[in-house]
Amino acid sequence: MGARGIGSGHSRDFEDALNWGVKFFTGFDIHKFGLNPVINEIVEGSKVILCIDVDAMDPSVTPNTIGRTPGGLSYYQVLELIMSAADRGQIAAVDFVEIMPEVDIDGIGGLNVSRLVAATMGIIARQKAEA
Repeated sequence: MGARGIGSGHSRDFEDALNWGVKFFTGFDIHKFGLNPVINEIVEGSKVILCIDVDAMDPSVTPNTIGRTPGGLSYYQVLELIMSAADRGQIAAVDFVEIMPEVDIDGIGGLNVSRLVAATMGIIARQKAEA
């Protein structure tokens, strides 16, 4: 979810993903329709692996990536997605990728990504405590 630009994928990659059952939600889709269509795709009770590519976030939030494209997700949209994944299932793994500290602006991206990592750790800890 959150794609806005061409990216590094090829047309065949996109077609393969669709054939495997992947559902895509563009950045425009998220801003127009909100997160509920995405959240509703998370199967209740499932184990969830979150792969968070900071390229999907707006560069005003994460300028610490090479794929800066306007119209990305906000900090709170990503946090809501993480919390919703935990509400609907169990977070089994998470990663944050495409982080490039050398292109960050005043540490803004580092601060925001580290806050998301810390929040995610807390969400997972609460899940484990409740289990």
